[in-house]
Amino acid sequence: MTDGVKNIKTRITVHDHDVKFANKNSQETIIPEDWHPAKIKMELEIRGYTLVKISQEAGYHHSAGGRCLRVAWPSLESVIAETLGVQPDEIWPSRYVNGIPKSYQVRTRERLDWKKINSD
Repeated sequence: MTDGVKNIKTRITVHDHDVKFANKNSQETIIPEDWHPAKIKMELEIRGYTLVKISQEAGYHHSAGGRCLRVAWPSLESVIAETLGVQPDEIWPSRYVNGIPKSYQVRTRERLDWKKINSD
């Protein structure tokens, strides 16, 4: 019985469960996940806050808190984290490197490159 597949090695590796689900990285790196937005809202509500209240108290539009859950907004992230009593990089580890927002690092690198180019 033939099914038209000539590369039998590929078929074997695809169907071999151990090969298919093996960890391809030899080092086990555990990347912490961001808190789920529902968890952040729950923790705020336990403390008597809402995203709207925090946004308005910080001087932002009332919908800024909701946007902060979806998009990186370091200044508002720090306000939310301070309210929860943790560091922003603990809530959103994907958005920070060594406690510095990734968006700030990119801008700094671009600025440094621009200074090098224009200093000549």
